[in-house]
Amino acid sequence: MQKGDIVRSLLYILIFLSGLILFVLSKRAKRQGRIGSTQNKKEKIAGLFDQMAHYIYEVIFVRFLSVCGKSLFLQSVLQAPQVKRDLYALYPGNTKELEKTYYIRKLKLLMAVLYVGDLVVLCVHLSSLGTGLISREGVIRKNDYGKGEKYVNVRVGTEGGEFKQNLCLVIDEKIYTNEELEIFFGRIIPQLEQKILGENENTQNIKSNLILPTGLQGYPFKLEWESSDYFLMDHKGRIIESEIDEKGQNLTLTCRFLYRDWEKEYPIPLLLFPAEKSRQEIWEEEILSVIRKSEEKQKYEEIYALPESMNGEGLVWEEHREDTSMSLLAFVLLGGCLIYILQDRELHRQTEERSRQMLAEYPIVINRLTLYLGAGMTIKSAFYKIAMDYREKKKEHEKSYVYEEMLFACYEMQSGVVERKAYERFGRRLGLQPYTRLVGFLNQSLQKGNAALLKDLQKEAEEAQEERRNQARKKGEEAGTKLLIPMMLMLGIVMVLVMLPAFLSFSL
Repeated sequence: MQKGDIVRSLLYILIFLSGLILFVLSKRAKRQGRIGSTQNKKEKIAGLFDQMAHYIYEVIFVRFLSVCGKSLFLQSVLQAPQVKRDLYALYPGNTKELEKTYYIRKLKLLMAVLYVGDLVVLCVHLSSLGTGLISREGVIRKNDYGKGEKYVNVRVGTEGGEFKQNLCLVIDEKIYTNEELEIFFGRIIPQLEQKILGENENTQNIKSNLILPTGLQGYPFKLEWESSDYFLMDHKGRIIESEIDEKGQNLTLTCRFLYRDWEKEYPIPLLLFPAEKSRQEIWEEEILSVIRKSEEKQKYEEIYALPESMNGEGLVWEEHREDTSMSLLAFVLLGGCLIYILQDRELHRQTEERSRQMLAEYPIVINRLTLYLGAGMTIKSAFYKIAMDYREKKKEHEKSYVYEEMLFACYEMQSGVVERKAYERFGRRLGLQPYTRLVGFLNQSLQKGNAALLKDLQKEAEEAQEERRNQARKKGEEAGTKLLIPMMLMLGIVMVLVMLPAFLSFSL
């Protein structure tokens, strides 16, 4: 196992073990009564994460906040003030209990993504480790006769680590007939001519070293190369720059196709120009030559032993595998964080939707209050009437935040809160200017009587209806603006359809 594989394995295992440790600690804390009860026991997997989320919030989260209580920055990061305001707006009542439930739900979802994702990542990583074809002794077991070639991705480098190269080794085993070899030969020539070019455009404009493979994937041939002039290019495709004229020189590169006793040559005419070569390129070509010689020596063996040295320097071989587990873990961590953060945005979106709904229902509330007060009811009884009517028909209609707040205010008055105080709390919870004016009218009537209240509410109802019409008109204008772009696109398509036949008729 490679060093990188060990590090990745340890990382994935540590994340998984942290979940097990957290589960054990939460189990013990539950038996000791340090955390509250979790959800239905029948939901085993969900209940497991729910229990761990309770432990993190009630034991770790709260304790950490108490330690860093003087740091306003940490408090604002861990407990966003906007979340508290949104929760109180959506669900008036015990804010601390609401915050606890909300953060436990977020933590539960985060851990489910993190630990389940880590388990998947660990399985992917282990499966990649199980695909090794090179043994510890540096040998590869060949396929039996008739099972096709074996391809092994390897990474080769020197012991000092100066050079490294990814290679694909082709291990041959099947024996083909001469007729089959002739068919293969006809197919391989176009691919070979394109393959050897490397970074060059064509065979008549060779400016850089060629890529002379010892074989092509899918073909049984071993390839040997000969140059018509070794002072210009050697058999490895390397250009000898000092010997090439700047105007270019002709050269014939001959490829010899070898398969057991079968042999055939194919000449390739080239036009060479001076080229540069790097130490890395020289080393890569030398290692390919060593591999080719090693394959030739071991073609009748049952195993293939990788070369141990080259030019007196030891070689280090390791199998090159595709292991995407680290990338997958990064996506899991990023996904968990995004889900945790986006829940706050979703909560704030619900708060904004609540405000829009309450503004839309304001004219209805004002009209109903005006109607009941005109019928002779008191402010409190009219307020009660609207709230109780909603409670009776609540199951038949969608949730209304305004009537929910009115119900809450009625419950407060029933529990002993002064009527004036209940109205003020009602206005603060809604936090919208129209309802603040309404609360002002109601409290003013408690001080000065109902004489002017009815007229004020009638005037407010007219203004609310006018504002509602203005809002509807504004939304209609916005919708029209949004439709402008699709209409322009449709106009362009229609113009093309009308003008295209005319242009085609002119061309004819």
